[in-house]
Amino acid sequence: MLLLKAGYDVTREYYINDAGAQMDNFGASVLARAKGEPTPEGGYPGAYVDELAAIALDQRPDLLELPQDEALAVARQLGYEAQLADIRSTLDDFGVHFDVWFSERVLHAAGEAGGPGLVDRAVDRLRAQGYVFDRDGAVWVRTTDFGDDKDRVIRRSSGEYTYFAADAAYYLNKGDRGFAHKIYLLGADHHGYVHRLKALAGAVGEDPEKDVEILIGQLVSIGGARLSKRAGNIIEMDDLREWLGTDALRYSLARYPADSPLSLDPDLLRKRTNDNPVFYVQYAHARTHNVARNAADAGVDRSKFAPELLTHETESALLGALQEFPRVVAFAAEVREPHRVARYLEELAGLYHRWYDNCRITPLGDDPIESVHRTRLWLNDATGQVLRNGLGLLFMLPAAVFLLCFLTYPLGLGVWLGFTDTKIGRPGEFIGLENYVWLADDPVFWKSVFNTLFYTTIASVLKFGLGLWLALLLNQKLPMKTFFRAIILLNRSAFVL
Repeated sequence: MLLLKAGYDVTREYYINDAGAQMDNFGASVLARAKGEPTPEGGYPGAYVDELAAIALDQRPDLLELPQDEALAVARQLGYEAQLADIRSTLDDFGVHFDVWFSERVLHAAGEAGGPGLVDRAVDRLRAQGYVFDRDGAVWVRTTDFGDDKDRVIRRSSGEYTYFAADAAYYLNKGDRGFAHKIYLLGADHHGYVHRLKALAGAVGEDPEKDVEILIGQLVSIGGARLSKRAGNIIEMDDLREWLGTDALRYSLARYPADSPLSLDPDLLRKRTNDNPVFYVQYAHARTHNVARNAADAGVDRSKFAPELLTHETESALLGALQEFPRVVAFAAEVREPHRVARYLEELAGLYHRWYDNCRITPLGDDPIESVHRTRLWLNDATGQVLRNGLGLLFMLPAAVFLLCFLTYPLGLGVWLGFTDTKIGRPGEFIGLENYVWLADDPVFWKSVFNTLFYTTIASVLKFGLGLWLALLLNQKLPMKTFFRAIILLNRSAFVL
């Protein structure tokens, strides 16, 4: 999102490691759990494998009756499909969306009419560039010419391709699809890929320092417990998101550099205090809406903007921070560090809170509305807009949008249920307009509609008249006028806060 907002043309692609020995170990783990056997050596011991085994048995009740090789292939495929569907669902719920899901199997598949596949063609293309040589029966790529610490085997003497062959085929395939600049985001155990991929870029005739970037992520720990899929002591994203909240989790991951080890404090992230940076920023955004609403109630409009009136030191600091937002976004995109946006938002929220404590937008008591109040309202709105834009860059819902979604959900659910025959205690089926046809023929329904419209109209007219009378009355010079106005507005002010 940050790159898109900065004006780049971006395609987000998820590379699925679904080929090779690890997939065989994965399939063996699923099959072993289905048989009630312990995890095989080099397999996956996580509890989630039990669920995958149950899914495989549900879809293929005859799984355990199949020959070993066939059972292994079926368990691997069914476990793979279930796991991939779970990954996609988890990322969707977390607000992370990919434009392309690229399977490693595509690289190893045969070409058209049984011709060479992408891996075979990648080796041929590298050889044509002059950087492939044969030694000891194996095929090598001379990556040391481009700063790699050693030359890389691309095909073993046994004829089996290495992981580097798939890396080369994938890199070339991305170029063939029109992507001139490639950004890799790899896991914490892939530091060796940095020189390897840059050398690969040079070997295919591209600029290693310009055409490819490799970002290395780090592991995350919760309360000191390292997350590890291999060891089986994982905390799944869905559970973590439900525990901490999507916004808190997204913001916490975004506010640190990708290459920085991250330890999350669950207790802090669940607090609704200023110590929680997520709450601190979102509260500042909500406060800008509250201030604007209260200003409207007090009669402060936006008919005047006179920046020369903003002379308080907190106003100068806030204005200075606001004008930095485009530069921060552009620089964060350029250096691939979205955490700079998060830290900027925290600084901006602090400046806004201090400004709020020192400068009034609404006049005090019976004081008249002046140009400085109107100008400060503009400053308040600008801060809210920047906070909203910044949170949007981090894929977070500002409080107002979240509230809108929360309030419209019951309405949407009611509309949907109107097209079903749902009863209390059992789910319903879609029946189209049958409920509405029945209502159209029911005289009691039409009487209810009439009574609703009639009494709503009468109540609205009476409330409008009463409100207008109170407004005119409290606008007169009366004893304790401010007190009575505060009493009337207290309930509403408390709600919007």
